[in-house]
Amino acid sequence: MVRCYVRLLVVVCFGCCLMPVITVLPGNAAGSVASARAFGIRAAGVALLAILVTAAFYRAVTRLEQWVDDNALEQATFLATIPSRYVDLAIVASAGLSLFLELAVIRWQATVFEFFAFYKNFGLLSCFVGLGLGYALASRDRIPLVVALPLLVWQFGFMIVLRFGFRTLENIRALPFSEQLTMGLNGSNLSGEIGLYSLLALVFLLTT
Repeated sequence: MVRCYVRLLVVVCFGCCLMPVITVLPGNAAGSVASARAFGIRAAGVALLAILVTAAFYRAVTRLEQWVDDNALEQATFLATIPSRYVDLAIVASAGLSLFLELAVIRWQATVFEFFAFYKNFGLLSCFVGLGLGYALASRDRIPLVVALPLLVWQFGFMIVLRFGFRTLENIRALPFSEQLTMGLNGSNLSGEIGLYSLLALVFLLTT
């Protein structure tokens, strides 16, 4: 299970590294042939950098795979030693913490990118998928809870950098559908829709 988890993290890492190409650079590609050529060069450079970063990430996370596996085994062993009289309290506490974290993540996503306010059910579903997978795998002998907090930090850092680290974000600050009230946002074009849905897919995976 941990190995599949690591592979999924590598895919998400590669997607996060490519997001500047998908969301930011296409806004500068339209125009003359020179600007299109410059866009192609920058896109190729970012893609190469994404491959290198993902390769380095894969090597690093592969070295930590055994540690995560051992830690997951220790966590599962510890949870199995909880006295039966505290089990009900532990279930209530974990359920309350899960609900609080779910609502906090959904609200926070909409404060960073406005269009997430139109996708509240999207964040809710991703949380439900993550919780459902966790409950479904509860009988396994390994529970990698240690990676939950780093993944939250990853999502927060990724969205903040993408939102405030680039000057041109028109492609992902638009809406892919027509509404009478769009909170002052413009409608998106094809490149904008690709960027929006790519970002939604990455955030869905990170949240799950």
